[in-house]
Amino acid sequence: MKKLFQILLLVVFAFVSKYTFAQNNMEDVVYLKNGGIYRGIILEQIPEKGIKIQTHDRSVIAVSFDEIEKILKEIEVTTKDNDTVAYKKRGYINLTEICYGSGYKELVEQPFYAKGLDNPDYFGFRMVNGYQVDEHLSLGVGIEGNFYKNHYTKIPVTFDVRLSVAKGKVSPMFIINGGYSFDLHGIKGGYVINPQIGFKAYISKNTAYLFNVGLRYQQVAINNFYNPTMKYFMLVSFSTGFSF
Repeated sequence: MKKLFQILLLVVFAFVSKYTFAQNNMEDVVYLKNGGIYRGIILEQIPEKGIKIQTHDRSVIAVSFDEIEKILKEIEVTTKDNDTVAYKKRGYINLTEICYGSGYKELVEQPFYAKGLDNPDYFGFRMVNGYQVDEHLSLGVGIEGNFYKNHYTKIPVTFDVRLSVAKGKVSPMFIINGGYSFDLHGIKGGYVINPQIGFKAYISKNTAYLFNVGLRYQQVAINNFYNPTMKYFMLVSFSTGFSF
């Protein structure tokens, strides 16, 4: 009977110790409506305004009640990805990138009376407005301005899909955007598709640096009076910019 009592006492002691340890390792977790998360200690609660929370890196951040979805007590998380930045998990996003593409200069052979692109190298920009569905997927519609070396300008309007492989501050990405490219010089436009791989690195709560490389297929009209044709250029494309 004495031995049974000792075993029971040890079990109770272990349970109390575990509960006390858990209580000592609890933290405040603030879930934001835009999908972000702050972890740390709530230092102050201002009636009808918001709170101030100290994150793991000792930063003190003010958050209004309008931004907050819920506040919970949870066991402390010590992974680096959650220490300082509440990464954007969902909501509206804007992607702004500068682009460069280089292809084969003599890919399309054409006589002197044909109008078309005999040099597909270009420099330009891309802007995408879309929605971050979750930590991994974003969807959007983009518009580009592509300025070719031989003074042709094309305006592709594309649908943009981006898949982040990992969670956290830095993640590899798979990207595909495709659509129709309009021409500003009276030449017929054509379809464009641009699969890419790259990475995304958050530098603040809602801002991430982007770098991508891929292959671009551009349909181009060759205005030959005797034999009008549509050709494809294949280019190696590079783009870099920011997500907001």
